[in-house]
Amino acid sequence: GLTATPFRLETKADMNGFNFSKLVMLTSSSKKGNFFKQMIYVSQIQEIVENGFWAKLAYRDGTVLDESLLQMNTTGSDFTDYSIQRTLFASDTNSLISNELKNTERRKILVFLFSVEEAVAMAEKTPNSAAVYGNMDKKARTKIINDFKIGALRIIFNVNVLSVGFDSPNIDCIIM
Repeated sequence: GLTATPFRLETKADMNGFNFSKLVMLTSSSKKGNFFKQMIYVSQIQEIVENGFWAKLAYRDGTVLDESLLQMNTTGSDFTDYSIQRTLFASDTNSLISNELKNTERRKILVFLFSVEEAVAMAEKTPNSAAVYGNMDKKARTKIINDFKIGALRIIFNVNVLSVGFDSPNIDCIIM
């Protein structure tokens, strides 16, 4: 088998009943057995880049205009979803994305967005595009994804659906 992540995250409870997370190698024995028997080759990112298997990244700076809108979550590990959404809206991030889409020659584009409302609104005003998100009709979502894969759609605005495990080799642009 092949994997980009040779670990799984397990949640366990300590003697006091407190939960903790632990990274476990996929070759480690467990109650369910081990996923892989052994690791026979590890490829580092530098090797992948040197062999031409990693696309060159082109960064565009989307300046955040008002960072004061960002608020930490209760654990202090990240910003709250609501404050991120407010900050992106105040910085007019969707206009930056729209301008990028209008000015690119890219053929197949996957755009990661923060909210369903945002994805639907962007799809409505962008030709040859559609939005996909978790709680949409499964048949409609499958049709959109298939249309994208065969080239009938140029752009998908994605909210937490097309990520780990999604494979469409002819995508030539990802916007996050």
